[in-house]
Amino acid sequence: MPTKNFCRRCDMCDYECKDASNWTKHKKTAKHKRNEEIEKEVEIRTRVAIEMEKLKIGHTTNNTYNTINNIDASNNININVFTPNPDAINLKDIVIPVLKELAKYKIVPATAIQKAVIDMGEKKPILYRNSSLYVKQNNKWEKDKEAERELDIYCRDTQHQFICELDNMSMDDELYVDAMELTYQPLDRDAVLHKVKTKLIQQ
Repeated sequence: MPTKNFCRRCDMCDYECKDASNWTKHKKTAKHKRNEEIEKEVEIRTRVAIEMEKLKIGHTTNNTYNTINNIDASNNININVFTPNPDAINLKDIVIPVLKELAKYKIVPATAIQKAVIDMGEKKPILYRNSSLYVKQNNKWEKDKEAERELDIYCRDTQHQFICELDNMSMDDELYVDAMELTYQPLDRDAVLHKVKTKLIQQ
């Protein structure tokens, strides 16, 4: 028998009830709990979106990280919005030794590039963040596929530069054989990133 003066409506489930015990049972149903979770998620996403808009409006490029704190009834949600250093150099501006110098000290071109990038510290143009590759070229940070493409182009152009330097060397030059071997060492994205990924991760 309905409880006197008891009336409840659950808009999430489109359910009305005039009995307290049935209302208690309804709140324990899988449907109600699922709808509660959906509503909570929608609320959180909405609040995050609002904070993201605030961030875009008030964003300053001097900060590498911006943290938004969104608080709901039970949890603190922290979202880190990653912004690579705008003062980093462009990939094409990396300075590495000329071919003769590499040959003299028997330094593999890919290793020379790795060392040059790591030595730049915060201004390095290659980064990893949350498993995503970032590459700065033409004063713009590219990510993932576009970053890979820019790094591939850079490696190809750099190897072409070494080939031109080799062509300008005399075959009688005592460094010619070593220079030729280094020129045709693997110089591609995988070679440059090999074993240095952890040093490129931005915390």
